[in-house]
Amino acid sequence: IAVKRRLLAEIESHVSDRTVIASSSSALIVSEMQTECRFPGRIVLGHPFNPAHIMPLVEIVGGKATDPQALATARAVYEAIGKKPVILNREITGHLALRLMGAMWREAIALVRDGVASVEDVDRAFMYGPGPKWALQGSFISNQLNAAGMEDFLRKYGPTYQAIWDTLLDARLDAPTIHAVTASTAEAVAGRTQDEIAAAMGISRQAAQRLVSLAMSSGLIRVTVEHPIARCLDLAAALADRFGLRRAEVVPTDPGSDGGVVGIAEAGAGEIERWLRQADPLVLAIGTGRTLKAAVDHLPPLSCPQHRVVSLTGSVGPDGSAAYYNVIFSMAETVEARHFPLPLPVYVSSSEERALMHAQPMIAATLALARAADVVFVGIGEMDETAPLFLDGFISRNELGDLRAGGAVGEICGWVFDAEGRFLQGARRERTASAPIPSSDRAVVVALAKGRKKLPGIRAAVRGGIVNGLITDEATAEALLAASA
Repeated sequence: IAVKRRLLAEIESHVSDRTVIASSSSALIVSEMQTECRFPGRIVLGHPFNPAHIMPLVEIVGGKATDPQALATARAVYEAIGKKPVILNREITGHLALRLMGAMWREAIALVRDGVASVEDVDRAFMYGPGPKWALQGSFISNQLNAAGMEDFLRKYGPTYQAIWDTLLDARLDAPTIHAVTASTAEAVAGRTQDEIAAAMGISRQAAQRLVSLAMSSGLIRVTVEHPIARCLDLAAALADRFGLRRAEVVPTDPGSDGGVVGIAEAGAGEIERWLRQADPLVLAIGTGRTLKAAVDHLPPLSCPQHRVVSLTGSVGPDGSAAYYNVIFSMAETVEARHFPLPLPVYVSSSEERALMHAQPMIAATLALARAADVVFVGIGEMDETAPLFLDGFISRNELGDLRAGGAVGEICGWVFDAEGRFLQGARRERTASAPIPSSDRAVVVALAKGRKKLPGIRAAVRGGIVNGLITDEATAEALLAASA
C-alpha cells in the first residue's frame, strides 16, 4: 500500500488538477490509497476483469474522499472504449466479481476435497451449466424470468436454495486441502492419473505430482475452453478488421430461428444504453424496423435529460396512420430525454413536395439535428419479396421489381442502395422524405441486422461505408467474412 500511495502522489504531479486517476487492485482499499494525494477526490479504483483485452467488465470503486463526479467520469470513459463498468456503493475487499467467484470456488474446493466430484466434473458442471447461462443474463434476471417475478421465484424455490445454503461446505486452505486440490487438478489437466504418469516415466508418484504441477505453472500444459462466446468475440474482431468497423458485436446464432431477433435486440439495447449513460450531451439518431423496436423494448428505464434523440424516418404510414415500427415513441416511454420525431411519410409524391415539407421550420430543425448526430442506430431491410417497404405498403410490387432491376440489395430508412453500398439515383431517391443517413466519417453508425435474406444488404452497407458498426449473429458474421475472403 505504501508503494501505491507514493505512485499515486507522483502521478498527481504530472496531470491537471481535474484529471481522474484510476488505479487497479484486486484487494487494496481506495480509502487507504488516496491518503497522501493532494486531490483525493479524483482517485478511483478501476479494476478490469482478466483477460482485460477480452473481458468487458470493469469494477469502479470510490474511497471515503472520492468525489461522486469522479466515479461518473470514470464510468463514461470505460463505456466509451466498449467496457461494461459497474460501480460499487461502498468499498469491500475483493470488490464484486472476485467475491462472487470466491464464494463459488470455496464450495468447488470443498466438493473436490471431500470427494463429492472430481476437478474435471466440477469445472464441466459450471462450464456447461450456469456459465453460459449467466453469460447471457445474470443470476437475478435469470431467476426473475424463471417465475412470475422474483417474489414468486423465492416462494417457489427459496426452500430448495435454503437447504443448499444450510449444507454449503467450509473450505480452509490448509495443507491437506491444498494437497488434495493440487493432485486432482493435475490429474484433470494432464488427462492421466498420477500413477499412470509415474509408471510411464519410471519415477515415484510424488515426483510425478511435482512435475505435473511444474508443467502447469510453466505453461507446458494448458486448458483451452471452447465456448460459443469465445467464437463470437473472434468473429467480431474479424469483422471490425475486415471492414474497418468502429463497433462490432456478434451474438450466438439460434439454430432454430432464422428470423428471431432476441439475441441482437438484447445486444443492441446494451449498446444504446452504453451511449445514453454517457455524461456528456449527445445526439442519438434512430431508424426504424422490427429489430430496432425489439432493442428499444429491452432498454431499462433511463434518465438522461442531457441527450437528444431524433428519428431518421417519418412516423406516418402510407395510409396516414402511425408507422408501427417507428421506434422513437416507444423509446420516449422508457428514456427520459428530449425526443424529436419526424412527422413525415417515408416517401412523398414528388421532389417538389419533399422540398416543401423539408422547408417547414419544425421539420428543417429536426433534419438539422439528425445531421449532427453523434451516434446512429439503424436496421437494414432486404429487397426481395419479403422487403419491409413492400410488405408495409410503402412501395408496390412493380416498384419493388424496378428497384431490384436497378441493382437494389438493401435499404435503410427508405434509402435504397446497391451491392457496392451506393444509394440508387432517380425519382425514388428524390421522393424519399426520411432524413439522410448521417455520414459514417463523423458519426458512429451502427446497424442491427442478421439472417440470410438480409446478407446482401448487410454486406453492401459495411463494404460501402454506409455503416461503421454492426451487431449481428454468428451465422451472418461467418457468411459475411466468407463472402469477402
